[in-house]
Amino acid sequence: MGRAVFYVALMFCALSVQADDLTVGDLVAETARGAEIYAEKCARCHGVAIEMVLAPEDAPRVAAFLASHKTRFDQDRTDQDNADLAAYLVSLSPTQRE
Repeated sequence: MGRAVFYVALMFCALSVQADDLTVGDLVAETARGAEIYAEKCARCHGVAIEMVLAPEDAPRVAAFLASHKTRFDQDRTDQDNADLAAYLVSLSPTQRE
């Protein structure tokens, strides 16, 4: 029961993301889709609260890191998924919430 409530709360937070989409390399990264991917694939290990300072220009570097950071839970993650995740992570930065 507790895990189901956690997942619903996380999905609610993910779907309420209002950040603009970013261009990451040749891809248009969808922040809301990145939030959904994070909730489904990443939160089980990394949790809900993420504190990092990122700027939009960091998104390509973050996407490149994510390409090398795959787990048994998400071996099929695509370049578009990595770009979407990077956009979501940038949107969480305190510098983007001001």
